Amino acid sequence: MRKIYSFLLLFMCVICTYAQQTITTVQGRPYDFGKSIAKAPEVSYQDYSMDDIEFWVGEGSNRVLFVVQFNDPRETNALVWGYRFDGDKRGIDVVTDIARADPRLYVLIENADASMGYTICGIGYDADGDGDISLTHIPTGQIMTSEDGVFNTLGHYDYDDYTATDPDDFFGAGWYQSYWSYWVKDGDGKFGYSGLGASSRVLKDGSWDGWNFAVGMSPQDFKPFKAISAPGYNNGTFFIGNEKENGAVNYLSTKNEWENNIYQANNNGLKLNSNILSGTFFGNNLYIVSGDKDNNKGNIIVAESNKLVNSATIADINGRAFVGVTPEKGYVSTDNGIYAIDLTTMTLGDLVTGTDNNKESGKMICAGKYVFAVQDEKGIIIIDSETNSIAQTFAGNFSGIAQSGDGYIWAAGSKLIKIDPASLIITNKIELPEYCKINESWDTWNAGKFIADPKSNTLYWTNGGFLSDTRSVYRYNPEENSSLASPFFSLPNEKQIFSSAGICLNTATGQLVITAISTEDNSVFIYYVDAKTGVLANTIEASQDFPVPAFTLFPDKAPTIKDVDGSITVPVNNAPIQISLQGKITDEDNVDTNITVSVISENPEIATAELKGNTLIITPLQGVSGKTTIILSAVSNGKIVTKKISLTINRELEGISMEEPEITMKAGSTKQLNVIFTPANATNQELKWSYENYSTASVDSKGLVSAKKEGTTTITAKSVEGNFTATCKITIVNEAATGIALNKTESNIYVNRTDTLDVIFTPEDASTKDVTWTVEDPTIASMYAYYKAITGKKEGTTKITATSKDGNFTAECIVNVTWNPATKLKLDKTSIPLQAPNGVSLTATFEPSDASNKDVVWSSEDETIATVSSYGSVKAVGQGTTTIKATSKDDESLFATCTITATFIPVESIAIPSDTTIAVSKSATLRETILPDDASNKSVEWSSSDESIATVSQYGSVKGIKAGTVTITATTVDGSKIANCNVTVVESIPVTAVTIAPEATIKIGKTTYITRGYLPSNTTTKIAYTFKSDNEEVATVDQYGNIKGIAPGNANVTIGIVDTELTATCFVHVVPNVESVAITPATADIIVGNQQQLQADITPAEALQGTTWDSSDKSIATVDENGVVTALKAGNVIVTATSSDDNKISATAEITVKDQLMTSLAFETEKQTIEEGEGIQLATIILPENTTDKRVRWTTSDYTIATVTSFGYVKAISQGDVTINAISQDGTNISASCEVTVKEAPSGIEKNVNSYSIYHINNELVIDNFSGYTFRVYSVRGDLLKELNVTEEHTCFPLDFATGVYIIKGNNGTNDIATKIIIQ
Repeated sequence: MRKIYSFLLLFMCVICTYAQQTITTVQGRPYDFGKSIAKAPEVSYQDYSMDDIEFWVGEGSNRVLFVVQFNDPRETNALVWGYRFDGDKRGIDVVTDIARADPRLYVLIENADASMGYTICGIGYDADGDGDISLTHIPTGQIMTSEDGVFNTLGHYDYDDYTATDPDDFFGAGWYQSYWSYWVKDGDGKFGYSGLGASSRVLKDGSWDGWNFAVGMSPQDFKPFKAISAPGYNNGTFFIGNEKENGAVNYLSTKNEWENNIYQANNNGLKLNSNILSGTFFGNNLYIVSGDKDNNKGNIIVAESNKLVNSATIADINGRAFVGVTPEKGYVSTDNGIYAIDLTTMTLGDLVTGTDNNKESGKMICAGKYVFAVQDEKGIIIIDSETNSIAQTFAGNFSGIAQSGDGYIWAAGSKLIKIDPASLIITNKIELPEYCKINESWDTWNAGKFIADPKSNTLYWTNGGFLSDTRSVYRYNPEENSSLASPFFSLPNEKQIFSSAGICLNTATGQLVITAISTEDNSVFIYYVDAKTGVLANTIEASQDFPVPAFTLFPDKAPTIKDVDGSITVPVNNAPIQISLQGKITDEDNVDTNITVSVISENPEIATAELKGNTLIITPLQGVSGKTTIILSAVSNGKIVTKKISLTINRELEGISMEEPEITMKAGSTKQLNVIFTPANATNQELKWSYENYSTASVDSKGLVSAKKEGTTTITAKSVEGNFTATCKITIVNEAATGIALNKTESNIYVNRTDTLDVIFTPEDASTKDVTWTVEDPTIASMYAYYKAITGKKEGTTKITATSKDGNFTAECIVNVTWNPATKLKLDKTSIPLQAPNGVSLTATFEPSDASNKDVVWSSEDETIATVSSYGSVKAVGQGTTTIKATSKDDESLFATCTITATFIPVESIAIPSDTTIAVSKSATLRETILPDDASNKSVEWSSSDESIATVSQYGSVKGIKAGTVTITATTVDGSKIANCNVTVVESIPVTAVTIAPEATIKIGKTTYITRGYLPSNTTTKIAYTFKSDNEEVATVDQYGNIKGIAPGNANVTIGIVDTELTATCFVHVVPNVESVAITPATADIIVGNQQQLQADITPAEALQGTTWDSSDKSIATVDENGVVTALKAGNVIVTATSSDDNKISATAEITVKDQLMTSLAFETEKQTIEEGEGIQLATIILPENTTDKRVRWTTSDYTIATVTSFGYVKAISQGDVTINAISQDGTNISASCEVTVKEAPSGIEKNVNSYSIYHINNELVIDNFSGYTFRVYSVRGDLLKELNVTEEHTCFPLDFATGVYIIKGNNGTNDIATKIIIQ
């Protein structure tokens, strides 16, 4: 009998081993072998780098990729964070540190067993961003909250008992039903399942740590990675608005979702000044500068850039702009001088002497130690920040300043000047054509209309002044021979004008962001324009209450240090180590020359470090070994990033020995073993420790021995370098106990509450400390030995005794148990709407919290409306209102109620299959369909008309008993809706057909499994297949139906069913492997807008045909699945055709896309006649029709007679003849002319009003030649500000308005006129 039992046990072990995963741990913990764990899949490698991560947590030079996959059907990706650290960090640190840093992530952990470390029990993500990250403990209904996103379990291995309170969150928790599997990767290794727990996992630079929720105990491969964006304002666009009662900071996310007034929202309603003039990101702050010239009530608001929470305010300053120099120092320009700012105390410092000349100072740029500032009329002022004095001045009338990618400073006005920031010498001057000159007049945001690309030498500007008629952007790059003959981009609507500082550059997307305002209804438009081509990519219209955008900002990115090795090991006396930093330290939104790099060695007695140009030189000291850390730092725009390089100078190990070769220890004690290294200063002193007999003594990774029982054993230390060994013989003896005592002799507790006892042994190092516990009256109190916990059971006094196993010594404690009555009971909810059959958990709490009896009796006033379980779980079952009552089991006078308002959706119909056939002893399940889908009660009762023929279970499973016909009926519990199925039970159901795929194509040497089957699917015939190939020289087939290709050709594979004549045939075509792909033509020139057909040829011709196509730059040309290339813009692109059968075999074609140049330009009508005050749109004929760039530049021979817009709209000014010219902008310089005659307008027709008849000067509005008119002055928002009656031909009105644009409208009863003025 024993042999049979042993055989069965061995057989079951083999079966279980085959069925289960080969691993026996989850997160390093032994798993319950009664549970089946599916084998973890091989994870597919993902081409994902640290540079793809968007949200980083922690500081340090080591980087870890952290990924979480919930396997929630609502999220198709695995979510990725980044973790930085220095020193010793474990996998558990990544999880908890990121959960504490990201308010969206939360984690449930347990550390009940300290020897095994922490277990990750659950992970959640606040997917809807509502801030609710609480957990619900399902058995008790308790709501758990956490301040830092880290929760602890209430019990041991109870992980399946938790869920997210918010159903919209992603959450997974479990151990027996589901679990979190731990995946790791180091270096170039595979990303795979870890047998270690997170507490044991030691992190390295470049490690991957992944958590994958195995739903239903079935691990899944990781889905494509998706970087999590940092919470807060990190990747969108700030639009800082003006001309409201208060300024506003609005934020547009990368998903084009608006958040308005975010500064006010994040600062308890704190408002900004209305006259905001500039904003600058520096360090981790946003500096918002406002001015109030009349009251000197401007200020600088300093807000944390990620959350926009106010951190400081520098008040009572009429500021214009801010620039940061170092993390400690900055400058502010004002209406009368430039001042230093102490950024550590956020206080205003000294005035820079020579800048206080009662002239406006504007935009500033820092390059090295110099600050370049624009000052009205004075020109460019260069300040030495170290001496706080003016180092140089360049006179001129400039209104803009910018820094290009090569580090040079550009100033703009009627000309461009280029300044060397090192020598402070002008290296170039460029005179600008009249039509593209930058406005020299000084207005508030003019400096924002001249910008530079920090990654190239490209300049952009808008011509004309603030809110002027000009609508063009010009682009200049001296390295590209940029043409200024035509605008780079023009606003697409002639009734729009640039808004304030209307142009900026997003370096991350390579787009210009241009803000414009409509002169008709003041609506705001945002244009996204390709910064290289001028092509309009997107347009967004802001809401009607959107303030006039003063300027646009993008969150500042920190500099990065890439591709610098974090660990270097060299031998003693190694030569200096040179590391090129060229291209490795960058800042995507700052000029590289502005990045300050420094280096130090933490231990210069081991090695020194210095920078020479772009080279880092590390010099090990001669004859010295050891370790030091080289810290490489980069500072850009106030943000600091460091890279730590661990340098090891290695002295070779020659041998090791044990300091104490033999020792004696007492059982239960510990002892640290020490190893002697030869030489003593050998660099690598890492050891691996091992024990001979774990039951006698064990040793940890640092050589600490734990003695367990009497005996002798050997502990071995083995060096990692050289594999040298040293041993220590351990003799373990017992130390007998001489007595015991308890930490307390009396304990006072309440009924159902607990207290703990500790046993104190004499001597303290007694070898055996086991005790047994006895309770004199177990009806009064109980003792849980494992936790040494006393629990009061009823009122009274009893005695608890501890007896030592060694020596039978005893110690006693008197336990007094009293009753602590509850005084108050309340529920967490008092009113809840529910739709049946949904439910909710109610939680009852008592006061005092340590009341003896906290049991609750739950009841429902009307159980036909809602029921409640003994745990407070409420479920709506009907329609109406009822009350759920929680009553104290100890005191019926204590109760609390919750009102449930339930809605019930009745069942309208039920359907099941109308008929089916099954065999005797076989089963089939009928599936019901109930409408509507959201019916409240979908319960169904099943019945059989004759259970001697067929039975049916409560779940609709029908089982045949004997041959015959029976009716199975499904009846809904709600509404008694009925559906019937006629079931025929037969003795057997023979197989009638065998099926197989009709054809298959196989490559030589490859094997395929051909899908097969039989009909009907519920046959009672035992199925066994036979297979045969009629041409085994082409294809063979084995007994399992696996077909293998042998040689090119065709074969028929026949499948049959044993003991029948049923057969089916699959036609098999065996083809050779693909050897090459060729594209015809291999090169092609295509005009923009045209197409080119490419042909891919597979060799040999008999191989599987088919290719996939791809373009190296889809912005230049695309290619479809048929090889048709569509040219989009000028440039070069590589088109690749890859074999569909073998993705390692491909071919390429070189495609050159060219612009179609203009060959002819003419006017539809070469002569036009219009009257004064009228306008006409001119139309041109451009050939060929597919000309790529159809833009033309418009000019007028005499703007006093007629003007022309950039769109060819001619406005008549006065009588006379004028020539309107159109000139091509694609470099061909083709032109055409139209002769326009302007006639005098008849009486009563509106005449043009120009700036000579109505203008503003010295705080007065001057109106000439409009006697008898009534004029009204409006803001650009349409607000009526003033009404004026003109009675003289020359009239002056006081008009002391703030800086800005104003609309003037007049009427004399016959004529209407309108114009605008600019007050500067």
